[in-house]
Amino acid sequence: MVKILIVEDNEYKLEKLKNLLCNDIQLDSIDTANCTKTAKQFLMTNQYDLLILDLVLPLESDSESSPRNGIVLLDSLIMDSRIKTPFYLFGLSEYSDKIDENKEHFNNGMWQLIHYDATSYDWADKISRFVLHLIAAKEKFLNHHKSIQMKYDGMNSQQIIEQVLKEFSNTIKKITVNRRKGHPPFEINNEYDVQDLVYVMLKGVLPSLLKEEEPTPIVGGKYNRIDFTDTIGTLIEIKMMKEKDSQKEFIEQLKIDIQSYYLDSTLKTLIFFIYDPFNKTKDKHQFYDLEGEQVIKGISFMIQVILCH
Repeated sequence: MVKILIVEDNEYKLEKLKNLLCNDIQLDSIDTANCTKTAKQFLMTNQYDLLILDLVLPLESDSESSPRNGIVLLDSLIMDSRIKTPFYLFGLSEYSDKIDENKEHFNNGMWQLIHYDATSYDWADKISRFVLHLIAAKEKFLNHHKSIQMKYDGMNSQQIIEQVLKEFSNTIKKITVNRRKGHPPFEINNEYDVQDLVYVMLKGVLPSLLKEEEPTPIVGGKYNRIDFTDTIGTLIEIKMMKEKDSQKEFIEQLKIDIQSYYLDSTLKTLIFFIYDPFNKTKDKHQFYDLEGEQVIKGISFMIQVILCH
């Protein structure tokens, strides 16, 4: 729902505005104020999508109107931290001289100053078209936000990680294949590039869980660095198969790596994320054979493999 505040002391003009807007939105989403004092009270307690502001207004409902009051209210949108600044603003005045005097105050790209003329519908057409655009834009945003919420509702951090990693190949196409004209594609040359991309994808949805480059305990005088870990025991190791790699040797190295990870006291699930841009994985089952419960020296943890091309 789009929420609008109209600040207007002329009852006839106020009714025209309300009638215009009620063609497109529900009446209960419109608040009205006939002075700047009441308007500020509304703005301190509500987040409006659109403010329609008459320039010549009284400070209080029983005081004299002045163009100074409208400009003071306008300035308070920026200067007063108690006010929830509306996303968009239309300044509206029937006095041409006042529009010329105050147009400099509307140099914000989200603010517009238009001339109200009771004999013309130009002003009404501008507002109506903008409100229709605003409704459509907000509905699109809310639907997108809802789809994201639905996608991740009820999922724990490990399930979110799995979902993001499985979509890796589709996600990176925007920067590796379908970049806008004049911008070179992002090149993935090694595991560090893959790590950076995965980090950007996951950090947005798991900002407080991810840690980078955690060292594993020493095994035989050596230790590996696991790429990402979260606070509930999911470790992510990112691998990239190069053009010269063989599947057999690659899998053998994974088996060796597993022997160092089991000493991590927080480990519950180890995810191997393998990016294979050269299609070197001829037999995926050999990778998936690594999956399942692993018990090493009495310590148990799960292994999952996610392959992407």
